Amino acid sequence: MSCLPQRWLAKTPLLDPGCRLVGIAAIAFVLGCSSPLSDCSCGGTSDCLALCMCSGEAASQCERECGEAFPESSEQESSADDEERIETLRLLFNEARAVGGCCENECFRASGGLTEQAELRQAAASHAGDMAARGFISHETPEGLDAVTRIRRAGYEGCSVGENISVGDDDPAVVLDDFLSSYEHCLNVLEPRFSSVGTALARDTDGEAHWVVTFGGE
Repeated sequence: MSCLPQRWLAKTPLLDPGCRLVGIAAIAFVLGCSSPLSDCSCGGTSDCLALCMCSGEAASQCERECGEAFPESSEQESSADDEERIETLRLLFNEARAVGGCCENECFRASGGLTEQAELRQAAASHAGDMAARGFISHETPEGLDAVTRIRRAGYEGCSVGENISVGDDDPAVVLDDFLSSYEHCLNVLEPRFSSVGTALARDTDGEAHWVVTFGGE
């Protein structure tokens, strides 16, 4: 049995009519194994800090063990309005999952709702704030930390993980429509193996919305 990704889709650039990069579609992935799924807990990365945090150690202990410090967090404190937008998007996800649907030719039956999860929310908030602060749009940080590593560094242990990114519109209904219209995003929204979610919305100095949604499941 291998803990390599069962599905991993390349990122797709989104360009406006002037060919300006305005966003990147999800790297939609499910990191999982057939059975038992617990064998893949904390899988998908060889990063020392990620593996240490995922095993339940304290951040200070992990820094000592790995000889490396965590980068300073870029997580923003969301306004009350943005917190409402975040919760609305989660509820819209669950409405879509309750019905089921198709992502191009891949169809899903109705599945259970997503519950907000602390470590997934931390991973999403940190990356959304980082993108907004440093002006990049990617599932990989400028230092090369990919989505799995970032999620594991937040301490999330579940076998299956995924991530969606959206930049621009702050209307949750528009964001959901965009996700469901994009094959890569849609797969993560409707994936039945996901049961937990972390949703974050950060803004850059111009007020532009940077959404990050991290998904997880056992």
